[in-house]
Amino acid sequence: ENRKYKSQFTPNDPLYASQTNLPLIDYSGGLDIGGGTARPVIAIMDNGVNVDEADINPNMHVKSSDTYGDGIDNDSNGYIDDTYGCDFYKYNRSGGASSCIKASLFDSSCTNANSSCNHGLWAAEIAAAYTNNNYGMASICPICKIMALRVDDTGGAYISDIISGLNYAMNEGVNIINFSYTSTCPFDASDDVLNPYINNAVNTYKINYVQAAGNQGSMTQPTCTSSCGSNPYCSASARNEAYYYIDGKSVSNKFIVAATDNNHKRASFSDFDGTTNQSITVAAPGQSIPVALNGTSTSVSGTSFSAPQVAGAIGLALSYLLPKYTPSPAEMVEIITAAREDKKKGRFVQTLGSRKLWIWLRGQGHNVARCTVERIMCEQGWEGARYGS
Repeated sequence: ENRKYKSQFTPNDPLYASQTNLPLIDYSGGLDIGGGTARPVIAIMDNGVNVDEADINPNMHVKSSDTYGDGIDNDSNGYIDDTYGCDFYKYNRSGGASSCIKASLFDSSCTNANSSCNHGLWAAEIAAAYTNNNYGMASICPICKIMALRVDDTGGAYISDIISGLNYAMNEGVNIINFSYTSTCPFDASDDVLNPYINNAVNTYKINYVQAAGNQGSMTQPTCTSSCGSNPYCSASARNEAYYYIDGKSVSNKFIVAATDNNHKRASFSDFDGTTNQSITVAAPGQSIPVALNGTSTSVSGTSFSAPQVAGAIGLALSYLLPKYTPSPAEMVEIITAAREDKKKGRFVQTLGSRKLWIWLRGQGHNVARCTVERIMCEQGWEGARYGS
């Protein structure tokens, strides 16, 4: 086969040189081929995204069925001016036309680049910031589109607002949801009112649901023994949400993301699996990840920022496969991790209980992901598809 080779992609974004997480996932090789023709939509379900941020605005998903600013529910979905998304915390309490306008999609008082009020913006930037524009940072999926689903106006997301965000994402046909939150109290079946909604999103609407594993440095466990008293977090002996969803079989096909450090080892803060509890799906860098606000840079750590890297990698894969084919979750795991469970990484896998994220289609002997995509394309009888080298 006469394949065309390309040089490795090096973005001109100022922060790219300091984005040490990107070489860890073989970023430049994965983007050599530039992505496919589809533009997957990643819903950032978080504390808000500034639609007008220069590194975000070009990649915002814009609803063609809505006319922004006319004060009309153009598509009769119950939301006015939801061109870019909506603030469900505000909508569920006051309703009205102002809930979905740009100013409601983020905290306008959040001007400090180091403040956690930028949590949703950081997740959006990591997953799908506009890239190679001589500004800000490079993202995992520069060809993906971002939808802003604000579910947190108060320093935490209420279940009712999360449900509204999930329903909206399903109705709007998003491809990926990134939710960089975990429950803050011991989690068991009696608390699980989200289950039917997440199940519906994942198994009926085929949405790739990506969630942070948690930052308590705890092992996922099948039982919960701590309380929600003075310490609101699960202890090492407590059952966490990741375990419940995966090993509890409440929701299958969900991506739970742990964090690694710059040496491919578990970040000290990251929740992790034991030898029998297999809750975590994949791991990605989560230590000192560069982000920016209006060109001012800072760095952040946490599984909250590992998750959007996985969301972006899924989007990159879907850009090639949609709309003709939607990979199963098992296939997607193989694609985005390049099936790196080999002897060299065996200790890593055993310690963390998950596979490591690699931007796919890279070569260098890590061909399993590329071959998975090629096999899918071959089985579907596609012609003229572009592959990585």
